[in-house]
Amino acid sequence: MGPTCRYMELGLPGMRSLLLLCDSADIVPQVIEFVKGHVAFPGSASATGAWSSEDHHLAIYMDVLGPMPRALLERGARTSEFFDDQGRLLRMRGMGYTGLKDLMDGTQWPLTRPDGMNDAEMAMFVDFLQGALTLDPEHRKTAEELLQHEWLQ
Repeated sequence: MGPTCRYMELGLPGMRSLLLLCDSADIVPQVIEFVKGHVAFPGSASATGAWSSEDHHLAIYMDVLGPMPRALLERGARTSEFFDDQGRLLRMRGMGYTGLKDLMDGTQWPLTRPDGMNDAEMAMFVDFLQGALTLDPEHRKTAEELLQHEWLQ
């Protein structure tokens, strides 16, 4: 278990400092792992070499969070390595859109809701994650905003 998760489990004030020092998109996958018990956004290369682990990682993010924002792609130094002119992944075509709620509250493990989490708490958890994982960092919630979120209160 990483230090972020340990701070959350123990309720130590260090979580506040850690969130303020790091981008929420770096920490929140660890929060998901702690709450749900599985890695949220794994990435693995194709056995045939058809795609890299980075391709797969991007595809999973887009499956859960939606298409990459055009403005983000325009700012990306490596965009042309992974995306075509339409914002589609070059090597992983045909990905659907699952959505964050389905990832957190699906019907089969590892997508099932954590034991003891009711509908209201699940809705707050998904809202917290959505704010923290917004793909474009310019639109993502800040650490200060996340620390005030009702799910953490």
